[in-house]
Amino acid sequence: MMSDCKQLCQWIVWTCFLNGIVAVKTRLLLNDPDIASTLQHMTLELQKLRAEVSALTQKTSLLENSKLTGSAYTRWGRKDCPINGTELVYTGIIGGGYYTHKGAPANTICLPHDPDFIHGDKVQFPSEVSTMYGGEYQDNYFGNNLYQNDPPCAVCRATGKTSVVMIPGKTKCYGDWHLEYYGRLAAGRDIHEAASEYICVDHQAQYRESGGTSQNGKMLYAVVAKCGTLPCPPYRENAPISCVVCSR
Repeated sequence: MMSDCKQLCQWIVWTCFLNGIVAVKTRLLLNDPDIASTLQHMTLELQKLRAEVSALTQKTSLLENSKLTGSAYTRWGRKDCPINGTELVYTGIIGGGYYTHKGAPANTICLPHDPDFIHGDKVQFPSEVSTMYGGEYQDNYFGNNLYQNDPPCAVCRATGKTSVVMIPGKTKCYGDWHLEYYGRLAAGRDIHEAASEYICVDHQAQYRESGGTSQNGKMLYAVVAKCGTLPCPPYRENAPISCVVCSR
């Protein structure tokens, strides 16, 4: 008889919980220690389940938000993105202005392999244009047998991140910033007329197939430290400068 009563009590309590009833008006012999113990245990279990559901809800929300947020950057010298929470937007080749052109744009860009052209476009004054050239490694410093080869590039999206920064002179990120990749700082040569910018070429640089002939164009050189204007130490005369790309 007592066993039947206990089962009936448990069934009633669970029914109340499932229907959102938090207070059980009972005339179920609550003074019975077995029933009181069962109710207390079930209450604790319900509280635990509620906490777990809340935690899972928060995690789901964070995962959904991480898919919506992201920050893009260019990985110079590589055809792929790091396997650490990034998405490949597109892969391409380095492009920019010719190294002797005084009016050449300073910035380096990543040109896609599948360009689109606007149908019917025609330049009115062909002699008054800005010309786009491909890039070229000018030293095996960037990797074995890379001299005069064409550097590739990849535009990557760091998912769940809102900021990306390139830090010159470092191979590791500060604090809780996340490492995307590290490498060697590159730019145009000092004596060239065209301006250039500093970019971070991956430490495991690659090259574009069938691009091993010397065409010059947007040329990449090592960047070294010059003491006097730079404090030495910590910098060293003519020491190549590293770089790292970090996200958070």
